[in-house]
Amino acid sequence: MVSVFNSLEWFTGFGGVVVNYDNSTGSNFAAYTLVKGKDGSWDAYDTYYTNTRSGKFSVRGLASEETDFAIYVRDKWDNCSDTLYFTTTPWFESELDKKSFQHVALSDEVMEGYGYTYQHAFNGISGSQWDTFHSGYPIPFPHYFTLDLGTIVQLSRFKMYQRPGSDCTYMHGNPKYYKVYGRTDKPTSAGMEGWTELLTCNSFKPSGLPVGEWSDEDYELGVTNGEEFEFPLDADPVRYVRFEFLQSWSGMECTVMAEVTFWGDTTISE
Repeated sequence: MVSVFNSLEWFTGFGGVVVNYDNSTGSNFAAYTLVKGKDGSWDAYDTYYTNTRSGKFSVRGLASEETDFAIYVRDKWDNCSDTLYFTTTPWFESELDKKSFQHVALSDEVMEGYGYTYQHAFNGISGSQWDTFHSGYPIPFPHYFTLDLGTIVQLSRFKMYQRPGSDCTYMHGNPKYYKVYGRTDKPTSAGMEGWTELLTCNSFKPSGLPVGEWSDEDYELGVTNGEEFEFPLDADPVRYVRFEFLQSWSGMECTVMAEVTFWGDTTISE
């Protein structure tokens, strides 16, 4: 655990901190984050488990006020590292209110199919096979989906929740590779003029199992918790976002999704 601990590199993020790590041996380890309470005691706040060789984890949900952090790592034999202490002030972050979301019906939007409308993707319901968005089929990629967030915001992250089901999870039309664009002014025509690319997303299956198979960890990520993608910390504020879906998990020429949720700093519009 010494090498993992020595590799830890933190930086301030929205609602907390982001920590980079290197785990060259691919060993299982847990990273424990504690925060100091107002009474001076150290309180357990978050635990991150992984065996990936390198990556990052985010600690979220904290107020935008000066906070003392402590992080240490432990392996499966209960060997613990030293503790990394630091103090920082998380950036403000809140979940966007989906009641303000509206679909922007541009002429090149992928058409809805089978009665599963765009509104199903932002009605607050995930985990249902039937309360989802489903495009028409077959429609060659790319598929576009444009959303008015209802306010100007510096986006911090979003989650994509897969449509579940024995023939859907990490297969069917669940998005595998796609891009996200943004702008502040209302789009009035089809095409990509005026849009700025914010993020490229590659959906990840932790188990690495082939299409048609998934583990409990896969299901928890893709369906239960939603797969999270972080926007660059220096991304420009936006009001409108546009998804460009380029590949589905099964290769089917359709797009399905249960729900999308966004977070960010909305105080910039005040």
